[in-house]
Amino acid sequence: MKDKLLPSLRKDLDYFPTTENDQTLIVLSDKKGIAQFPIAISQEMFSVFYILEGNITEQQFRETFGNEFGAEATDVILQNLSQLDEMGFLESPKFQEKLLQYHREYKDQPFRPMLTIGHSYPEDKNEFMKFMEHLFQKNISTNTKKNYRGIIAPHLDLSLTDYSHRVYAASYDAISESDADTFVIFGTSHFAMTNYFMFTQKRYNTPLGIIENDNEIVNEISKRLNGIEKLDKDFDNFTINDDAHRWEHSVEYAAVMLSYIFRNRKIKIIPILTGSFFEYIHNHQQPIENPLIATTLQVIKEVLSEKNRNVCWISSADFSHFGNKFGDDFDAKTKLEECIKEDSILIKNIFKGNYKEFFQKGIIDQDKWKVCGFSPIYSQMLAMDTKQGELLDYNQWYEEPTKSAVSIAAIGLT
Repeated sequence: MKDKLLPSLRKDLDYFPTTENDQTLIVLSDKKGIAQFPIAISQEMFSVFYILEGNITEQQFRETFGNEFGAEATDVILQNLSQLDEMGFLESPKFQEKLLQYHREYKDQPFRPMLTIGHSYPEDKNEFMKFMEHLFQKNISTNTKKNYRGIIAPHLDLSLTDYSHRVYAASYDAISESDADTFVIFGTSHFAMTNYFMFTQKRYNTPLGIIENDNEIVNEISKRLNGIEKLDKDFDNFTINDDAHRWEHSVEYAAVMLSYIFRNRKIKIIPILTGSFFEYIHNHQQPIENPLIATTLQVIKEVLSEKNRNVCWISSADFSHFGNKFGDDFDAKTKLEECIKEDSILIKNIFKGNYKEFFQKGIIDQDKWKVCGFSPIYSQMLAMDTKQGELLDYNQWYEEPTKSAVSIAAIGLT
């Protein structure tokens, strides 16, 4: 019906410019996977979405732009909108129905399905084994220690083989001889923020099978936190958020790596997504000053100790994000050397186990470098009582089409 409002672009999409045949296109990508494949649209088509933010009907669109574009061009635009809607890129009743269907299916599943399978790593078990063998062959670290008490590892896309694999290999090789039975994984939550710490009781699936959650520990943490008075005005003391885990890749990559390293023995994981600590950067405060953050980390540590778990701690976290893709008005290539110097300040404070100075760096520059690892690394350092660290590898990924870059590091912690 022509009096129905035209749907607008979803707010939770990623979009960035690219160039093809000397034409600038805008790539739309959906981390949630509801729109299954990225798509490139023209700048002109992208500009239409600014118009649609004004709640305009099809009839109004035709009346307003039919004379300017012509009836035929207007029809093409509306056809493109319809196709984007079918694919799941637009905020519409069709999208909401797809989203509800995803929620229903996920609620009934006993495990968390793999979000990035087929794109970031192979689904077939044999192909996955070959993929991982090649990944570890990229390791250039000279480190001989294989049983660090914790690691900081990337969550940069595993498909970026020339950039991410050597750093993944260095980080996970550093725990390849760990005798830990429980791996606590702090992952960056890129879009969900229902608490500073978001747990799940669903098991993580991998190409090599399901990894069990240590739900005895999760349930005890829940019991203790919910047994005390409310610690934060905005959040519950304890949060299970299965949906946040469903759409987030950071813990998934850690689970996939662990499934390969420890494929010959049983392990359990405790997946924890960490919400943003940016409000503390903005307000020049340490997150530990919040009773909810401090108490949650203390309870995690106490429960693991009382239950005699042999723990290895992991942060699945990247470092700096800069360039056009991340809202900067410069080519990231011009800042790569500066980024190394800035990251080194963070890394040196990790080496000293100084979580306050680590976070203070973000406060001083107001997270100018957009370090997505602040909350998981800060939480890990406190929970495991980090004493010192060692840099195993460091690399930067530069993406020419978007003039953007991400830095990653492999760090062993004791």
